[in-house]
Amino acid sequence: MKFIQVKKTHPYDHLVAKKHGGSSIWSIIREFVNTININDTFTRKELLFYIYEENSVDAHRHTPDCYRNDLCHCCFIEKTDKRGVYKKLRHIPENMTTSQVRTIGYDKTWTEWFVPLESKLEKMGLV
Repeated sequence: MKFIQVKKTHPYDHLVAKKHGGSSIWSIIREFVNTININDTFTRKELLFYIYEENSVDAHRHTPDCYRNDLCHCCFIEKTDKRGVYKKLRHIPENMTTSQVRTIGYDKTWTEWFVPLESKLEKMGLV
């Protein structure tokens, strides 16, 4: 299988490996999280296995962790009391991009705790 290195334009991104004619790491993570039932848990190890072994992606080891942290900030998943275990809170919209995830999770205008995620998604046209 042939791999192509794709440089993202945002300085936060690492070099992300994209399979030739395949999916990006972000879409693979979104697919993995969306296959899990709401309120079910998964481990970081399961996520990494799905990315690197099942999808044969060759990428920087920190990239999945960056996306996982972004999803925690956006309340799609949350950390549990156990180390490396996460709980799914809601599905990720199929057309959601990494820039939109960062906007919801880190932009000062969006991080007010009383603004529900659904209204943020609706404002971005993702609902």
